[in-house]
Amino acid sequence: MPMRLCLSRCIVLAITFLVLMNFYLAPKSVVAYNTKNLTTMNIMARQDITKSINTN
Repeated sequence: MPMRLCLSRCIVLAITFLVLMNFYLAPKSVVAYNTKNLTTMNIMARQDITKSINTN
């Protein structure tokens, strides 16, 4: 049983490491594009909120 537990922990650590490396190695343009989209959505949401406050 302890051998299986150790093996499963090693597998989980390896998968976690690979996922985190994937985020680190992602092209900077993809990260910038996603951040830009989030910023645009934030500005649009803020404008919608101010419009709804002004109409009430």
